[in-house]
Amino acid sequence: MSLARTSLLALAGRQYLYKLKAHANLLTTLTVVQLIALFFTLLGGTGMVNTGNGHLNITVTTFSSANFIVFTLTWAFVAAIALTGKSALNLDFAFVSTRLSRSLANAALLLTMGALGGLMIALGGILMRVIFFISGRGADIIGTDFYLPPGDLLLGTLVAALYVTLAATLGYFLGSLVQRRKILAVIIPALLVGSLMLEVRNPNIRLSLTAMKFFTAETSPGIFVLKALATSGLLLLGSILLSRRMEVRR
Repeated sequence: MSLARTSLLALAGRQYLYKLKAHANLLTTLTVVQLIALFFTLLGGTGMVNTGNGHLNITVTTFSSANFIVFTLTWAFVAAIALTGKSALNLDFAFVSTRLSRSLANAALLLTMGALGGLMIALGGILMRVIFFISGRGADIIGTDFYLPPGDLLLGTLVAALYVTLAATLGYFLGSLVQRRKILAVIIPALLVGSLMLEVRNPNIRLSLTAMKFFTAETSPGIFVLKALATSGLLLLGSILLSRRMEVRR
């Protein structure tokens, strides 16, 4: 390894540690988000089915980690956009660095967010099960997915971490686009809302659903990992290229 590459990695590593400390509030925010997700999950579950024949009524309430996933993905997306804001960019000037080292440090921070988000989703699902078990409602629980085998837990954590990483890198890329052209702060949300309205009115148009199914409909864990890593890598590369074209702060 050349001296220049060693210096670049060392510089990026120091910046990463600095950013990790500077953005320590992200972990606090993530914890609060998980508690909110837990509250809504325990309050009403994630689905309910009622059935009966006039003499007997049965209500089945479904509890899953869906709320943890949705809330965490939202956290990662918003937090990643905030990393491209002016206040976050000003932190970079506390270091003598290059755009490439800053981009590498930000990429490492996004990957850390993905790992923490995936871990917190898994822990949230476990905590939900523990609360049900110790609350005396064990007799009301049916289903084979209550007890998670270690292998399924690890795989679920990995998949969740990749989804969070996708949300974070997408948010970072869109934030970088907005920093490049401020008008995109209006255009991008307008396009998203407009496309959703178009899909609601025309059932034959399913752009967002098709994009989601590219990941969610994948049944092979290995292929899903490749898809997630490749997409996140392309988004990070696009963000790095955008940051290299940005004007240096005066």
